[in-house]
Amino acid sequence: MQIVEFLIEEFEKTPRIHLTKGTFLIRGRSISEYPKKFYEPVEDWIIEYLMNPPPVTEVTIELEYCNTASSKSIFDILKILAAYQNGENNAEIIFIWCYEHGDDEILVLGEFIESKLKVIFNYKEIS
Repeated sequence: MQIVEFLIEEFEKTPRIHLTKGTFLIRGRSISEYPKKFYEPVEDWIIEYLMNPPPVTEVTIELEYCNTASSKSIFDILKILAAYQNGENNAEIIFIWCYEHGDDEILVLGEFIESKLKVIFNYKEIS
């Protein structure tokens, strides 16, 4: 099956999500009142994508702000990818966690998620 691009534009309470063959991007604020419902189609797309991924997939998370409920949904998405990465698969997943200079909350969130998933995040400070 051919994977097609998945795109949700950024709005006031939800991030831009752009998923293509080889790159995933989640960027912006994630403060949806119903994050599970918002992120469910993303999870579905990723599960289908992992049936036949390219050799390398780069996952970039660049959050401006994230509430607790949204962080759980993002964790669940990254958990699917980490399980694939940690399994007996031939594809590599590169995790990039971006945070703004001085934004310790987003940095600590990334470090916490990284420790729970047992994968390595590449941290990128942005200005």
